[in-house]
Amino acid sequence: MATSRCCRSVVAATVSAALFSAGLSVLATTPTLAQGTTADEVPVAASRAFVVPVTGVAGRLITDLGPHSSRLRGQMLFEQRRDASGAVALVLRDVNLLGQSVPTSRGPTGPHSLRFGPGAPVPVVVDPATGRLVSSMVLLGHYALIDRLVGTKQISRDQWAPFSESFGGELRARLNMSGLLPDAPATFTGHVRLKLAAPVAGAIRELEFTVPPTPIAWLPPACDARGAAFRVLPIQPVFVRHGPDDVWPTGGSFDTLLEHAQAVWNKACVTLVARRPLWIDDGALKVLDGNDEDVALRDGEQGAADTVEVYVVASAPIFGGPATYGSGAGSAHVIIGDDTLTADPPSLNALAHEIGHVLGLCHPGVGELWCNTGNIVLVEGSPGTVMEPSGADADNPDLQSLDNCLNVASPLLVYRRLYCCLRPDCESDCTAELQ
Repeated sequence: MATSRCCRSVVAATVSAALFSAGLSVLATTPTLAQGTTADEVPVAASRAFVVPVTGVAGRLITDLGPHSSRLRGQMLFEQRRDASGAVALVLRDVNLLGQSVPTSRGPTGPHSLRFGPGAPVPVVVDPATGRLVSSMVLLGHYALIDRLVGTKQISRDQWAPFSESFGGELRARLNMSGLLPDAPATFTGHVRLKLAAPVAGAIRELEFTVPPTPIAWLPPACDARGAAFRVLPIQPVFVRHGPDDVWPTGGSFDTLLEHAQAVWNKACVTLVARRPLWIDDGALKVLDGNDEDVALRDGEQGAADTVEVYVVASAPIFGGPATYGSGAGSAHVIIGDDTLTADPPSLNALAHEIGHVLGLCHPGVGELWCNTGNIVLVEGSPGTVMEPSGADADNPDLQSLDNCLNVASPLLVYRRLYCCLRPDCESDCTAELQ
């Protein structure tokens, strides 16, 4: 079972408050606001966060065929926080990484992804004199070969979860200490080494990479102690048609569904950015009424490895509605029918609900046995929110909880330098707001 961040045994060295205090100041320049955020909502911050980009780094992966190179990209998110005594410490809050396929004796791994699991941020040991950083790290890894060898687990009617492997190791880095002044230029240099701790397929045994001297990117101050950060989730719509001359292609519902999904997930400081649609020229896949059509659709056209594919068909009776595969992993994708908008009543929030599954949330009430057990590492959504399943006579709610906002996780999420304030409708249970 993957070890949660709150349970990792790491001794944090608290650095002097003077070293960090300047970094906790509000930006002097006029901020850029995320959609839906107003200037009067940007308060003095109690913490500051910065992102270390991992761009085109050559990773070294060891499989049963030996070492192989894999290009990695993603981000590491660090945050300065004040503890109960007022002292300021550094924590590692998130890691999202995507990598290229490598060979194994059982076939190529396919694209692989790594992310943090549920739990608290990891303390970072800091040497103020040298700027050296040390932190333990446990990441959840997934790659397509796991699905081919082991399969996936159906959590509910519309959610299939991948089995993830846990990798444990350490980050050793150095940060130019001038970077702890507000928005001062700074460079980060680091090395990460991870070993397989909880295998499923066991195809990747070790992974390491070095981040060359890289400028850090300060994020705007959080609106409050909950530490919201603006994140982008890239969406790749995939539509179906007989061919370029088809007068009735699928995809007519996508813009409306995306608009409603944006409204729900903007409350969590997550914005959905849709790319230009791709097309599958096979009219037989407009209606998915069997496993063969389902597999052929998902094998037919895919976007870049850093996107969530949203396959829009005319109807998907095989699932009884929309469905999500690969929850919480870099391979996550959604299948949804145009008929979600012609249902009675229309399911306007269907895509918003499936995006919650993409981001690692289950239906409320499914229980730990289904949602977070062994090598399945997901989090239950909150009652009364968008994560409630739709019924025969009801749409998914358009409500969002603070717990949902804070528990979403995906290696596909990208942090951006925009102000954003969490706008939850409730803390952990929105049932009362449904009345």
